[in-house]
Amino acid sequence: MDVALYQPAPPTVSSVDSLAGSGDGQLVENELTAAAITALAVTFDHAVADPAGDSGADDVSNPANYLLVEANGDGFQTAGCSVGADPGDSAIAVDSVSYSSATRTATASVHGGLPLPGGAYRLFVCGSTSISDLDGLKLDGDADGTGGDDFVRSFVVDDAPPSTPVLSADQPISTWSRSHRWPSRRSA
Repeated sequence: MDVALYQPAPPTVSSVDSLAGSGDGQLVENELTAAAITALAVTFDHAVADPAGDSGADDVSNPANYLLVEANGDGFQTAGCSVGADPGDSAIAVDSVSYSSATRTATASVHGGLPLPGGAYRLFVCGSTSISDLDGLKLDGDADGTGGDDFVRSFVVDDAPPSTPVLSADQPISTWSRSHRWPSRRSA
């Protein structure tokens, strides 16, 4: 008789969203969003370590276990948590992190509570250096079945106000939109 031994799986990130909400309940890879992002919600597939104090190396609520960078116009230079933010990127402060064990969600407050300005961002959830589950298994950031690597999520914030065309009597009528329906004229 063959006996299968239980092999616990390392934790993975199951979703990321912003507290402002990106419209569909998640912030997917390379998403362009107009959300006013002041915090990021990271949900794990199972419980992760959250000892008291928020300062332990494996603690999900330790702000040092997250890295948020903005590309400086030349692509991302930061390779991962183990080397920290590259000087070619701008490091964005991760101010605090709270964790809900009921939902397995860590909420990272960023940028001093101010909305992230327009730009390209990359969030690292540190598995190469830190976050682990209750069995001590390191985060499997790339979801390949082996723990010990960072989860990475890139996104773009567009904070430009939407443009609204202005019609003027000085413009030729051919430039006006045809989507407007004028009321019909009825004779009495």
